[in-house]
Amino acid sequence: MTYIESIINSLLRLESGEALSVNTEEKDFELARNIALAACNITSVPVKIVVTVDGKPSDVIDIDPESVSKDPVRHVLLRLQHIESRELPEDALDLVVEQTDFPTLQKLGHLAEPLTFGRRIAVPWCVVPANPETEPSIEDDRITAVDYRKKYLNNKGITSLSFKGEFTDFEVDVPSSVYFFGGSSVLSSGRTFVSTADFEKLGVSVDCNSLDGRLRAQAVIFGRRQNLDLEFRNGKLVSDGNSRELARLLEYDADLRKAGWISMKDRDFILYLGGSPMDGLDGVFEDEDELPSFFNKSPYSLALKLENSLNVRCFDSSLAETELVRKGFFLE
Repeated sequence: MTYIESIINSLLRLESGEALSVNTEEKDFELARNIALAACNITSVPVKIVVTVDGKPSDVIDIDPESVSKDPVRHVLLRLQHIESRELPEDALDLVVEQTDFPTLQKLGHLAEPLTFGRRIAVPWCVVPANPETEPSIEDDRITAVDYRKKYLNNKGITSLSFKGEFTDFEVDVPSSVYFFGGSSVLSSGRTFVSTADFEKLGVSVDCNSLDGRLRAQAVIFGRRQNLDLEFRNGKLVSDGNSRELARLLEYDADLRKAGWISMKDRDFILYLGGSPMDGLDGVFEDEDELPSFFNKSPYSLALKLENSLNVRCFDSSLAETELVRKGFFLE
């Protein structure tokens, strides 16, 4: 299955009568056009390509199906994300952005997902890389396996997670009102879709005041790749890993010293400091004040890539212990 076929059939799972809208930068227009042409063959509905410049629409182009057009029964959204290199010159810190330079911080990967209040997206949507280094493998049976794992984790009643490795030993609490997200998403109508090509990563928000222990991680901070040894006490990062880049970033917001969420798949574990996505929260919130106290609301984010051969255990409310991951691989 080609990348385009995977996006249409395995991720968005387009159906007849659905109106697809594709957001793309001009440099990726040809890919967007080919996706639109393939989509028309399934939906028999015109596809809109929205060309953006610096995130703002600059042009809208309609791609019509060869067959007679149907009236749309549902709208579907796709965004092509062009991946830029985050490696900067050695003196990058001297070029660094101000705290409120959000466009540059976003390019550097230091902005958390924006908080969306008062609503949940009610249409199928997906964000995929327009220029992946290698085309992701997106078979339906792998998505099914991830959905099974997600269901298993959500049924465990997990209250805390323990991560141990050669240079890692920490625990973090998982609030009872959150759930693991990733794999397939299901709308209230029952319509299913997959929102990212990296569907195997399961994420969960953690209690931002609970992380304790030490870890070794790789991080890209202001464009520079670094190896860090960090320690957390009573939920807060108490060191800067002897990194002037990390020290500068930590000045932006006190909540960057706290955990936000964790993503996990085989041999790929990432602890995110700062803001957490709202995907794993149960309920719709009208404003920031309604968010639970465990939720990290920082607008900034830092991804800490942990050791890939970790052992992960979980505990439930009765303190019953279950081994989830051994030497980097899930057991279920």
